[in-house]
Amino acid sequence: MKKIPHNLQPFLFFVTQFFCFALIIINTRAYNRDKYVLTVVTDLFFGAYGWFVIKAIGDCKHRWGWVGYTLGGATGSVFGIWFSNQIGS
Repeated sequence: MKKIPHNLQPFLFFVTQFFCFALIIINTRAYNRDKYVLTVVTDLFFGAYGWFVIKAIGDCKHRWGWVGYTLGGATGSVFGIWFSNQIGS
């Protein structure tokens, strides 16, 4: 995998965590409401996401990457609640 430039790490980590936490919320709401297809789809995204994060974060030596990673998680949870309400899961 190509190394991520230091100036893009905070943004990229924010985006990845944003979608990860949104997926966690959507997935949790889906399996609690017996939405089997949505549960499987979000689980598949978790697998792909995990591989990417292990590769990308292992190379991060920049403090702002951590900031983006952390803020992305918090905002992703809020988005996940809103989005799962919109799709009815």
